[in-house]
Amino acid sequence: MSIPEVFKNYEKGILKKLNIMYSGLFWCELGNQSYAGKMAKLMYEKMGVNHTSIDINGLGGAIALNLDLPIPDDLGNKFDVITNYGTTEHVNNQYSVFKNIHIMCKSNGIMIHGVPLIGNWKGHCRYYYSKEFFKNLSKICNYSIVDLTIFDKDFYKKPKSLVGCVLKKNSNSFMKLKTFLKIFGLKDSKNKKRTGNYTKK
Repeated sequence: MSIPEVFKNYEKGILKKLNIMYSGLFWCELGNQSYAGKMAKLMYEKMGVNHTSIDINGLGGAIALNLDLPIPDDLGNKFDVITNYGTTEHVNNQYSVFKNIHIMCKSNGIMIHGVPLIGNWKGHCRYYYSKEFFKNLSKICNYSIVDLTIFDKDFYKKPKSLVGCVLKKNSNSFMKLKTFLKIFGLKDSKNKKRTGNYTKK
């Protein structure tokens, strides 16, 4: 998958707003992303980032992990920044993937999400998101909302609108499954054609 320019610009703006430099950061990228035709890992490492990517397909230097399942203990509380640029919508177990993101993020670290808005990107994935979902998630998990926006201009006009959200982790505790299942604003299309290792030939 490729990081859209809109997400890269969003990311740069957020780090500038928070006065965070790339160099020295421990960074986790969900998905073995590319950028400008090259592995995104190469771009981040060139900027001095300690970069880790996670993808079930294990390609492009990614750790081959299924985010439906609990992540290994050695990835816990490790990353200053976690980016989710179009990955969680392809994971069947939403509770597990968001819990994994929470566990991997350091206290005071940030989680940058860029995902399909409900009512858009038909057939692209299983799950679709809204501002309300991230507001509810942040309230229950005691996250600070650094930014919450809808990308709906130019190429990203409906039916290709996206939700952008940046959350800061303030607490180590994560909700129970029964609480997560009550969160409003997450839509399950039940389309499993592009979940799991759907790139496998």
